Amino acid sequence: ALGLAAAGGYCLLSVGDTGEGIPAEVRERVFEPFFTTKGPGRGTGLGLSMVARIVERHGGVVRVESRPGEGTTFRVYLPLVAVELAAGATAGAEVAELPGGSETILVAEDDDAVRALLVRLLEGQGYRVLPAADGREALRLCRQAEAPVDLYLLDVVMPRKGGGELYRELLRLHPQAQVLFVTGYPGEALAERGFPEGEVELLHKPLTRSRLLRRVREVLDRGVGAGGSRR
Repeated sequence: ALGLAAAGGYCLLSVGDTGEGIPAEVRERVFEPFFTTKGPGRGTGLGLSMVARIVERHGGVVRVESRPGEGTTFRVYLPLVAVELAAGATAGAEVAELPGGSETILVAEDDDAVRALLVRLLEGQGYRVLPAADGREALRLCRQAEAPVDLYLLDVVMPRKGGGELYRELLRLHPQAQVLFVTGYPGEALAERGFPEGEVELLHKPLTRSRLLRRVREVLDRGVGAGGSRR
């Protein structure tokens, strides 16, 4: 029994492989935060726990099936939602109302697809975007920028200088820098990494275009740097 009870039914996303499979004793713990079978420095043990938490927040569940020597399949069940548009409403109307601007935003994200999406969404609303694939490149762009960077949109975990280290170096260079972290980590995991909620600006994944653009505009309009004073 899956324990699902959505009146409108569910959408199923299934991902599987034909690998070695997962032993039963490991399978029982795969969704535990910080549990990993990898060696030190090779994994955080947060990936699957983050997936499960995000799915549960949306009213769904994740199930795993595995047979040693045959492979593993993860199934994500998400409830279908019926949405009725108000009379005369269109999807384009919401897009037209999304905030934009002309400020310069530096985006540091190591995932190529996510970085490209962020750049496209921000440039589509008029922003000037400086993309960086890791912390070192972000720092180089910061130092070479001809005009001041108005907002730093940073991933928490990146190769060659992670978000935390980059954040501290940015503050040394620009004490009034405005920084917004984009992350899929739950609050307790961020606190473990030195990012307590309430002390840094956070935008949690999964993102929507509306949430991203409104949060970016909110931080820019507030005009408060990481040091706590208004720019």
